[in-house]
Amino acid sequence: MAGNFGPDQSGGRVAMVAAFGASSVANYAFSLLMGRLLLPGDFGQLAFVQTLLLIAGLVLESGVPWALARVLVDAGPAQRRRLIRGAAVSNLGIGLLMALALVGLFLLGPLARGLESWNVTLLAALSLPLIAVVGVLRGAAQGSEAFTALALISASEVVGKAVVGTLLVVLGLGIAGAVGGFVAGALLSVGLGALTLGRRGLLSWRGKVEHLPRRSTAPMFGALLGGALLLNLDLMLLKVLPGGGRTVTGQYQAASVLANAPYFLASSVVVPLAFTQFSRAGRLANTREALRGVIRQAALFVVPLLLLLIVVARPLLRLLFPASYGNAVELLQVRSVGIGLLVLATLLSSAFQATGAAGRASYLLFWAVATEAVLLVLLVPRLGALGAALAFAVAALTACVLLGRQYVRAGGRALHRPELAWWAGYFITLLLSGAFCILTLDFGVIVSVLAALTVYAFLLVLFELRRAPEVSRAA
Repeated sequence: MAGNFGPDQSGGRVAMVAAFGASSVANYAFSLLMGRLLLPGDFGQLAFVQTLLLIAGLVLESGVPWALARVLVDAGPAQRRRLIRGAAVSNLGIGLLMALALVGLFLLGPLARGLESWNVTLLAALSLPLIAVVGVLRGAAQGSEAFTALALISASEVVGKAVVGTLLVVLGLGIAGAVGGFVAGALLSVGLGALTLGRRGLLSWRGKVEHLPRRSTAPMFGALLGGALLLNLDLMLLKVLPGGGRTVTGQYQAASVLANAPYFLASSVVVPLAFTQFSRAGRLANTREALRGVIRQAALFVVPLLLLLIVVARPLLRLLFPASYGNAVELLQVRSVGIGLLVLATLLSSAFQATGAAGRASYLLFWAVATEAVLLVLLVPRLGALGAALAFAVAALTACVLLGRQYVRAGGRALHRPELAWWAGYFITLLLSGAFCILTLDFGVIVSVLAALTVYAFLLVLFELRRAPEVSRAA
């Protein structure tokens, strides 16, 4: 049915949902353990390093890899192997340059306050070339529609980081041990990814190299870097601006750890599967039906999580973090709103990137990032961490407006009138589930969340919301 994932992707979608579940458990266990094992100031330092690696990682795992995935969709077996080898050479070179830049910026001073020590800096730099290779393996799996392999590559990196990083911190290595977990996770992912794709005949390190067209990769870098900066610029600047600092950043990281979950659900499960659909559309205007389906898929999973985070923010923070993080309630609520807007912007941006319009998305996201930077400089000295959360939410809204307006101008529309009944049923489901959550809060946050999700799942079945609405071709 239009807008739904095809039957050939159903098994991969299950594997990716399972991988997201395993990654989420590992990631959140790691973050929560670090919040308890480290002081808020040290947790703030780890948040800065982790954010820096996340921004670099999103570029290394998305720029060349996503361009690779787009080209592989229509390539033959032999050409695929040549393209993968060429992408590996290019992305590894970029990773090495990033590592050198990171060390240089620490030595010269701009990153000295954030990274704080040489051992942390060198470990962070070491992880970047490894992350670059992981990104190419992901792109190869995505473009070849080997989604089970993609799920394994993604999950192994996160689980390896969490297990090794936690063990090293417990052994007394502190921040350096936690950052060492990123190196270990990337190594594990490279090994398993190379083995899995090699067995499928998709990967061979020997032979000719075919490089990707620069015209397709450069705009992709810009668009994905824009999205990465939108997600993380607030936390990075909060640590160095007046009104911020190590402890305030630790508080903000506690809120971000929880608020970011819906975003990573969408970017890890929905977007990779949708990217191939958008690529086949050819033109941006032809992605209408696919985008409608993707928005519905994201709404079913993402919006309930966001509403739960807003409603149960206080008891959830009290349950998962020490009492010293109690001031993060408003931060979690405001950032959750921003995350919902960023998910929509990411879905729109992926349609631009998959259809050769990444340059336009890059340009529009640049203005959203510039808006966030200006607001951070203005609001953080006055409002502290709350100012950072507000700046992020406004910037995410700006990205949605700019991308949505351009999408409509290009001839695409995300919604049609025949879908109004589906959306009406969906909003009724949200209202009833949210009311049930609020009414059961006195029984504890876990009981309340489980009860609300049970009601939500029941109403999805009752209203047949898992089934896409029929939309005529003339709509």
